Amino acid sequence: ESCPVPIIVAGGKKIPERDALQLTYNAVKAGAVGVDMGRNIWQSEHPVAMIRATRAIIHQNANVDQAFKLYKKLSNEESGKKQKSKGQKPNQNKSKGQKPNQNKSKGKKPNQNKSNKPQNNSQPKKN
Repeated sequence: ESCPVPIIVAGGKKIPERDALQLTYNAVKAGAVGVDMGRNIWQSEHPVAMIRATRAIIHQNANVDQAFKLYKKLSNEESGKKQKSKGQKPNQNKSKGQKPNQNKSKGKKPNQNKSNKPQNNSQPKKN
């Protein structure tokens, strides 16, 4: 209340997920409008789950236990999806052997000596 501008707390070094959520909760309860986390989001094993749990504290007034429970739930769902798709390789439906730009006819390059101006090839009319 004594500061005339919104305060956002920096995340700092990588700490366990629950501790990062506790930091977020404490900051918001002390008057911060948000957090600016890098390592504690992107170095998490489940960054999307961490973003959503942090968001729950900031925008939905969740406490640390609620946010951590959400993080664990989303992490488990995320892990389940990864295990199901583990057997598939990305870009499997690409045709093998076809390389980009291979559909152009070989040996035909644009004539680089011609100007871009249209040429008038018609001969003058004879009267």
